[in-house]
Amino acid sequence: TVCVIFGLYFIRGDGFLNALRMLKITFTAPGFIYLWNHTIETLGLDWPSLFLVFCGTLIMLTVSILQERGIAIRETLERQNLWLQWALLLLGVFAVLIFGVYGSGFSAASFIYETF
Repeated sequence: TVCVIFGLYFIRGDGFLNALRMLKITFTAPGFIYLWNHTIETLGLDWPSLFLVFCGTLIMLTVSILQERGIAIRETLERQNLWLQWALLLLGVFAVLIFGVYGSGFSAASFIYETF
């Protein structure tokens, strides 16, 4: 896992030196200050995207806590009303379609590995 995480720096960086700079900043620069001085907007995340990251993290944290407490999410949803099951399923599908890779600003030509 650690090798994959470090490898992502070299994939996302514009070159080897930029990847090393990003790696250094990860461990030396305080991160929360970037939320208030608008530096995070220059890193590719605008406020709506940051909000989606926060919501996704909150959902995953909630599911993880429920699973740690022994609550089986899938079985709990299976016991619910069929209308609720379909509503949650459609909500998830529409969330991926609206906020996913095919959302606003999607360009099929901009590929993650295009800098290599």
